[in-house]
Amino acid sequence: MIPHEKTLVQRFSDRPFVLLGVNTDKDKQQYRRKAKSMGVTWRSAWLGSHDHELPTSFGIRQWPTLLLIDAEGTIQEFWEGRPEDLDALDRRIEELVVLAEARRLLKK
Repeated sequence: MIPHEKTLVQRFSDRPFVLLGVNTDKDKQQYRRKAKSMGVTWRSAWLGSHDHELPTSFGIRQWPTLLLIDAEGTIQEFWEGRPEDLDALDRRIEELVVLAEARRLLKK
């Protein structure tokens, strides 16, 4: 997913979009090296286990899982790592970004 996430960060760089990574790999240093070599520039937390309370509290059982959260902080969708659905994922993200831009304009 990192290469695709990188394209999302670049595509939406000047728009109301944030990507926050949460990693559950066991070896923190190995993950950091991998992230650096793959050009991860966005914030990414390391939890060290799939059993950490964060993924457990959201009922996440598949990796990668993306939570699409709107500009108001509401979870709009759980996307559970189906590579064949990346186009649909991108369209949904675009919809949420457009809504965030519209809300921003209305507040001015």
